[in-house]
Amino acid sequence: MQQVARKYESQLRSGRAAATRAHVLAAARDLFGEQGYTATSIKEIASRAGVSLHTVHATGVKAELMAAVLEREFLGVEGELFAEQAEVRDIFAEPDNDVALLRYTRFLAAGHSRIARLWHTALLAGDADPAIRAALRRSESARAAEIDVGSHVFVARGLVSEGERARFAVILTHLTDPESFHYFVIRNGWSAEDYAQWLLTSIRCHLDGPA
Repeated sequence: MQQVARKYESQLRSGRAAATRAHVLAAARDLFGEQGYTATSIKEIASRAGVSLHTVHATGVKAELMAAVLEREFLGVEGELFAEQAEVRDIFAEPDNDVALLRYTRFLAAGHSRIARLWHTALLAGDADPAIRAALRRSESARAAEIDVGSHVFVARGLVSEGERARFAVILTHLTDPESFHYFVIRNGWSAEDYAQWLLTSIRCHLDGPA
């Protein structure tokens, strides 16, 4: 009985901690969006979230908060690989290559639409802030690694040869960079669907098989 009680209490604590973290990240997201990364202080994040400075510091330094916000906004969760997302698994399971590729580019367009402004803000801040610059590099390295793994799906579907897989992964990493979305949609007024169609066409240019 005591073990059950301890497990229940542990679950409650974990649930409260997760809720607090989500609240802090939501406050950070809003402030970064409203006034930029550099101008936002940890104190302001704590005030907006209604928590102590200690609680925010326990969540992470400012650069870590931005990285977590970007991950959560793009995928909807933290700590989950791109390929583990239910919608991504469903896309990969789609038997029709044309349909799968279109759904893939639309999924990326939707994710980028949620983070493009924040990503660009963080990128600009990185010129003068080594911490956020390093955080973005880690994020990009992780994204490149996931795309490299995911490129095997293109091989399995007959879209890319094994010999061209690594090269294709590098190209796909470049094409799907958040800055591309920012350039086309935020700066030049394209719709998210315009971006998805451009990305689809660009990817097809580098496929070996029919799609």
